[in-house]
Amino acid sequence: MTSSLFAEMFLILKRYRYRYLLALCSVIAANILLVTNPLIFRHALAQKLEGSFFDSIWSWGALLLFVATLGALFRYWMRLLFIAISREAERDLRERLFLRIQAQAQPFYDRYSIGDLMSRFTNDVAVYREVLGPGIMYPTFFITLVIPVLIALFSISARLALIALLPIVILPPLMLLARALVFRTSVEVQTALGGMSTLAQESLSGIRLIKAYGREGTFSLRFRELCVSFFRLSIRLVAITGLFFPFLSVIGRLVTVVLIVAAAFFSGLTSAD
Repeated sequence: MTSSLFAEMFLILKRYRYRYLLALCSVIAANILLVTNPLIFRHALAQKLEGSFFDSIWSWGALLLFVATLGALFRYWMRLLFIAISREAERDLRERLFLRIQAQAQPFYDRYSIGDLMSRFTNDVAVYREVLGPGIMYPTFFITLVIPVLIALFSISARLALIALLPIVILPPLMLLARALVFRTSVEVQTALGGMSTLAQESLSGIRLIKAYGREGTFSLRFRELCVSFFRLSIRLVAITGLFFPFLSVIGRLVTVVLIVAAAFFSGLTSAD
């Protein structure tokens, strides 16, 4: 076990470097095919304008279907690799953390409650898995997609490419605000879960004293309050995350509509000229 989670993450990256490299190659191949598909469609439409499109329509359709299918297979393989690596890394990390905690002395357990440790084992390690899997996959997918897409867009129309870049300016501040809110709410949820686990463990370990002094009602009321607080915080976290990603999807669809309208407008100007 390393001294920090960052050092552990670099150790995992080194251990699975060949599988990460294979996953990176799958990402690059999927993005190249994703960009190639509309370029093929554009070339097919250009042939239609020349009058030779319908002579080879089945060939163009088969080619587009082949490129789309191959791109989908690479994307599936990409997700499979990243998720499998993150799951294996999570299992290894849990095992080593458990062995590390077993070797701790009594003052360690006096400083950290059982509920806090259980909460960290469930929430923090799960977030760590998300970093090693989707946390690496999606930024890699975005970076390797943006460069060829921008090249293709500027080769088609510089004005449309500049319009398509507007979300890149708008989205990062929104994402930073949303991530800060999600992080703050996640910490509150984890704290509430730790309090519930601690109270449950202390109640079970001291059940004889609780029954002897007739404090069952007090502990039951306290546990109920913690459960209600945890429930409300969890609903709030789910609501925030559930609204954020559809909001990004709506912005993406609006940008698509704006691009279509702009393309029609510029085409009209070109035809008029």
